[in-house]
This record gives sequence, structure tokens and C-alpha cells, in this order.
Amino acid sequence: MPNLYTILGAFLILSLVSGAALYYRGNSIEADARAAAIAAQLDRVIATNELQQKAIDNLVDIRNVVNEISANLNDEFDQINKQFTDSNQALSDLKESDPDAKSFLRQSIPSGVDRLHVKPKSNN
Repeated sequence: MPNLYTILGAFLILSLVSGAALYYRGNSIEADARAAAIAAQLDRVIATNELQQKAIDNLVDIRNVVNEISANLNDEFDQINKQFTDSNQALSDLKESDPDAKSFLRQSIPSGVDRLHVKPKSNN
């Protein structure tokens, strides 16, 4: 017959092993919960990054359109500026080469015609 100390010793060892197993099982459950929370957080971060990347892509597209519009406006401005410069040069050349044109250009502009070119002052 097994002796009482042997039974108590076996019970004590079994209790210690069971306690250790329960302790580590609790830690395992806690670690699984933490891992699940971290995975969920990672999924949220990835989704946020994807949305931010889409926003960045949209902003890049907008910047490209704005750059294209700006380049077109600069080209139009350059053309208008060249036409203005050419017109002024042609007018200067005409004044110097044609005395009748010079005399005509010295005349004052009639007030009715002048009103077409003068814009009313705004209060802003």
C-alpha cells in the first residue's frame, strides 16, 4: 500500500504541475488577446494608410492638373505679351515713318470712345 507521504508528495507535485499549467495557460490566453488586439490595430493602421495614400494620389493628380493649367496660362501670357510688344513696336515704327499717322495719333480720343475703354472704379 502506498504510503501517505507518497500520496501527499504525488498530490503536491500534481498540484504544482496543474498550477503551473493553469498559470501558463492564463498567460497564453492573455498573449492571444494581446495578439488579436495588435492585429486589429494593425488592420486599422493599414486601412488608414491606404486611405491616406489615395488622398495623396488625388493631391498629386490635382497638382499635375494645376501645373498643366499654369503652364498653359504662362504660354498664353507670353503670347499676349509678345503681341502687345509687337503692337507697340509697330505703332512706334508707324509714328516714326509716317507723319500722317503721327499726327493722327496725337489727336485726343473722343469722350464717347474713351468711355468704352475706361472701367468704372470699384469700391473694393
